[in-house]
Amino acid sequence: MLPALPFVAVSRARRAALVLCGIVFLTAAKVPEISRLDTTPLASRTLVVATPTDAYPLSYANESGQTVGFSVDLLDAVAHTEGLKIRRVSAPMDELYRRFDNGEFDLINLYSVPIQQPLAVDSSDPFLVFHGALYIRKNLDDVRTLADLSQVDMIIVGTSSIGEQMIHDHHVVPREIRRCNTIDEAFHLIERNEADVVYASRAIAASIIERDHLKNVRALPIVPQGYERRHSFAVHKGDPLGVLAALNDGLATTNRDGEYARIYHAWFGRYETQVFTREEAILYATIFLALALAVTIFALIRQRGLRKRVSKQARLLVENQALLAEAQHLAHLGHWRYDAIRRTLFCSTEMLRIFERDPKHHLLTYWRLLSLVPKGSRAGPSHDASRIGRRHGGRTHARRFTTTRSAQGGSH
Repeated sequence: MLPALPFVAVSRARRAALVLCGIVFLTAAKVPEISRLDTTPLASRTLVVATPTDAYPLSYANESGQTVGFSVDLLDAVAHTEGLKIRRVSAPMDELYRRFDNGEFDLINLYSVPIQQPLAVDSSDPFLVFHGALYIRKNLDDVRTLADLSQVDMIIVGTSSIGEQMIHDHHVVPREIRRCNTIDEAFHLIERNEADVVYASRAIAASIIERDHLKNVRALPIVPQGYERRHSFAVHKGDPLGVLAALNDGLATTNRDGEYARIYHAWFGRYETQVFTREEAILYATIFLALALAVTIFALIRQRGLRKRVSKQARLLVENQALLAEAQHLAHLGHWRYDAIRRTLFCSTEMLRIFERDPKHHLLTYWRLLSLVPKGSRAGPSHDASRIGRRHGGRTHARRFTTTRSAQGGSH
């Protein structure tokens, strides 16, 4: 057994040496790549950008084959602001993602952040946050709630789809699930009656429906909340080139100087007629109606209190007039008032009684009243009337007359 020990020892040593050599070899193989990524200054590097051709209207190939879109214009603006040099490589999104994972690109022009999913990249600050809706065939009148999706064929776009997350959260199992790569493809499947429903961002859906003149697609009135789609730029995990800070600074600058708003309006401005979702509109309408009801109730209460005060004041006025009439009757004292502008005369009840006139049938004029005044007292009020008539003023003149009863019952 002893002669066999050196053989065993040598075999183990050789194996350890081979493993060590393999580790050294793999490490050495990685060194050039890391050195290539880290040593070149960012200002001197031309960033290779993966630019999707199938994400209308964010990044797509137009009729002439040129890649255009909102995120394309935005990255151009950011690169110009930060002094970055870029070179685009255009291809379908799934192909670009595979090639990005293999290290062919430095940057992804458009990365849609899936909800509740770990990221394989580091993404910039979101430059778009889109709310979504469910889009169905127009003749599917029986689909009104999320639970009704169990009766239809649903399209799931890509992997880690928000639509897939939504039906999972609400425990909905569609009759059949079909998968496709792009929203464009999903809408055309619905248009041809080959599928029933898909979840999509509203602004993107509106763009596709308008561009392709789709007639067989409509949005459901229900809008699930909490399923926003966030779009950003993306770099390799760990940001080995240090480009992420430049991208975020560029986004902040374009937002401050108004360039972002200009680009956004050019691509999505005409689709922003619907400011609120249906649930938001219902909430705001409810708040408005509640406020209107509160204001109405307050006004009714205030009006009721005002009516009570007016009624009380009218009652007091009547009582005061009755007390005045009674006091004048007891004192055999009457009063009168003449409006020189309107030429109207008011005499109290006691005044008419003193002059033996029935207030219901014997209306007096001012000059008729003067004829009843004793002759020695007529000059004063006549002069007052003439002066008031000339000036049209609002002055008050007080005159006191004393009348005596004759034996025949008349007064003078």
